[in-house]
Parts: sequence; C-alpha cells; structure tokens
Amino acid sequence: MTAIGLTQRSGTGDEPVTGDPMRRSFATGAQIAVEGGPSFHAICVESGWLGLSKTMKDGKTLIVDLLMPGDAARLRMAGAERALCDLRSLTQSHVICIPEPHDIAARLPGLTERLKASEHAARARWAERMPRLGWAAADRRIAYLLVELALRAEAAGLASSPVRHLSLPLTQAQLGEMAGLSAVHVCRTLQALCAEGLIGGTFLPGLDVPSLPDLAARAGTEIDDLRRMIIPEDRSE
Repeated sequence: MTAIGLTQRSGTGDEPVTGDPMRRSFATGAQIAVEGGPSFHAICVESGWLGLSKTMKDGKTLIVDLLMPGDAARLRMAGAERALCDLRSLTQSHVICIPEPHDIAARLPGLTERLKASEHAARARWAERMPRLGWAAADRRIAYLLVELALRAEAAGLASSPVRHLSLPLTQAQLGEMAGLSAVHVCRTLQALCAEGLIGGTFLPGLDVPSLPDLAARAGTEIDDLRRMIIPEDRSE
C-alpha cells in the first residue's frame, strides 16, 4: 500500500477513537479494540500480527481471525458504532486507524479497494475453515490452519517462497481457539504431525515445514487451489 503522510502515534488501545486517520504503534499484547466498546471504523495493518477474538458469556475467548501486513478490516458492528470483536496486537504492530467511513475516500485513496479485497479473502478463509471445524479430525484442522497461515505469511512477505520455515506469534492455546481444540489436544496433534515428518522445529515459534504440499494433502486441500481461493490477486504474485 502506498505510504501516506499521517500522524505517527503510539497507543495502548484506550485512547479516544475520534479524530483524523493516523498511524499508530502498539506493543505486543496491547488491546486495540474492546468488543462492544467504541471503535474505529476500520484498520489497515502496515506491520505486525493482530488477533480478532470473541468472548463468550462464560469468559472463554475464541480467535476468529488474524490480520497480517497488508490486511484491512472494518471493526464495527453492522448496526452500531461499537466494536464487533476484541482486537489485540500479537506482536509489535504499526497500523493505520480510520475513525469514520468518509475518512477513507478523503484521506486514504486506494484503501476502499484494499478493504474489499481483504474482506473477500476473509470470507474465503472462513468458507474453507468452517467445514473443517465442523467435521474434520484434529490433524486435518491443525494442518489446514498451518497451511493457511503459511500461505498468508508468504503473501505478506513474512516467510520465504516456497515456505520452509514459519514463525507464528501464537501459543498452542491460541491455535486451539482457532481450531476448536484444547491446548493439550493441539500439543498432541503437533507431536503426531512431527512424528510423521510433516512439521518440525520448535513448533509455533519456529515451525519447520519440509513440504507444504504434503501438509496441505493432510489438510485435504491443494496448495495452488487454496492460494487462489484465499490470497487476494494483488498479493499472490
């Protein structure tokens, strides 16, 4: 995305959400938006990883998606100027915050198309993820998530091409939230995939992927097909 001359500012996530679009920096673990609280209209990630999550009434959380460099997302509910999800920085992150819809056309030309492309890609990811969450065994769920994240990291310039090594800023519990599995189940599944030679290294902080196509086969998909489905065209080259 073309660089834009906006105000640079650090933040913790609890500042007012009014004002001009601005670049903001967030430390690892900073909460950027609180589910049900006042929210920016949209956000565009320049660097870092962000996690979108929902909180259940019993206090359990579920990561519903991750945002990487180049991703943009609307944050508000469909019928209210409130955050639909919690948004937290998983690493040191730099983002552009857009308080209101009119700020996009007025100050950030090109972001409208970025939002459309990102939202289309998000729908495609959910369409691929949901059948596996509903019906697939644990090994297929985890294999799919690792392949999806590998392809997205590759497109964002966070992993080499072809992907042989992947560094994910997630705990096994967080990966389990995305897969609908407990941390213990995730650990056992990662160990099983490792025993088969499909992954290696130190797992999520430093994951070795000897053959992404083989891991994709375990997930029940094919690399090129999945790339076409979930990676926006302008980032798939």
